[in-house]
Amino acid sequence: METRIAKELAVTAQGERAAEIIRTCVHCGFCNATCPTYLLLGDELDGPRGRIYLIKEVLENNEVDPVVGQHLDRCLTCRACETTCPSGVEYGELLEIGRELVTPQRAFSLRARLTRAWLLRVVPDARMMRRWIRIGSLVRWLMPPKLRAALPRIKKIRARDIERPKHYKKVLLLDGCAQSAVTPHVNQHLIALLDSVGVETISIGGCCGSLALHLSEMQQAESAMCNLIDSLTTVLDKLPDGGSSSHSHMLSGEQRSEQDSFSRHKFAKVDAILSTASGCGVTVKDYKRLLKDHGEYAGLAAYVSDKTVDIAEYLSELGVKFDASEPDKAVSWHAPCTLQHGQKVTGLVENLLERAGYDLLQVRDPHVCCGSAGTYSILEAKLGFQLRDNKLASLLAEKPDIIATANIGCQSHLQSGASIPVKHWIELLAPVE
Repeated sequence: METRIAKELAVTAQGERAAEIIRTCVHCGFCNATCPTYLLLGDELDGPRGRIYLIKEVLENNEVDPVVGQHLDRCLTCRACETTCPSGVEYGELLEIGRELVTPQRAFSLRARLTRAWLLRVVPDARMMRRWIRIGSLVRWLMPPKLRAALPRIKKIRARDIERPKHYKKVLLLDGCAQSAVTPHVNQHLIALLDSVGVETISIGGCCGSLALHLSEMQQAESAMCNLIDSLTTVLDKLPDGGSSSHSHMLSGEQRSEQDSFSRHKFAKVDAILSTASGCGVTVKDYKRLLKDHGEYAGLAAYVSDKTVDIAEYLSELGVKFDASEPDKAVSWHAPCTLQHGQKVTGLVENLLERAGYDLLQVRDPHVCCGSAGTYSILEAKLGFQLRDNKLASLLAEKPDIIATANIGCQSHLQSGASIPVKHWIELLAPVE
């Protein structure tokens, strides 16, 4: 796709990168076939190809028509179009650039400004999120049905009193922000699973920055990313030498500076950095790109990205067979977009669950987003709930006992409309006795 970037933008890193991505697009339209909003609305401007044209116009004219922001907002950033695209257009990155250019020039309504401010202040702060959930629980009966259904019920699990095996591996586990407040039992369950097979887990709190990134608040996003890197490196500094690392994602042994070699040594103390929220995982894996121009953090960001793996990747490479925690249950599996399209992790969860003994049911259109998409179900509620209901119709068609997924946003969003339990898939595996 030919493009002529405005002079004032052409000399910027954003302009150069956007032009490079746009030129890979051959405007074939294959992407529209898997775009949830295009399938729902039938509007070319609410499909990837149309949004690319809108971003192209912004870059060429250095002007923003109010309609551009509306169509960019409606994008779920599910990246199904990237999976479909025969030309390898990196649409997700282009959308980041487009939103970053458009957002400062937009006039949001008072309601939208307040909602965005609340999301940016509360959700990334786990303690504040827990306070809001407690307050909401007290007045649950006063809430409208949809809001009441979306309010999570915190589940607690008791520590298992078992003899701990000797640990021969060590991992860092990201607690996350929303997940640690809404479904803390998920990480607790993973810790028990890993402990049962000799893997020590060290939990790390803090937000990964993905929420601010999706809202184009780049300064807040980068600050959160750097803070998380600081937390990770602080913990690594305190760990003794001699940690394991047979993991295939070990960093390369290229010649680097003495400081870089020291950093590599620190990250070699652990087998991997894990996240049970695929939405966090896809962002942390992308730190290398997101912070490549961020001074002293660039090198550390690359190490963090290369060391981060999804728990499905880690458990698959660990090669341990877990039993079903809820045997004889039929399961509908919902792969979050951040897992299947963002991280390109497919088939691993299904294999682990089937090996545990579960019957996985067929689900129609498994590539289509559920409508959660981080803050989307709040900021674009009408579309978000339409997509949720469509997804639930597919997931419930074969009458499963449980819906399983891999991201806190999908889990909460689907549960708000589901008549059966929606669980993180890791809960369906039982620790090895």
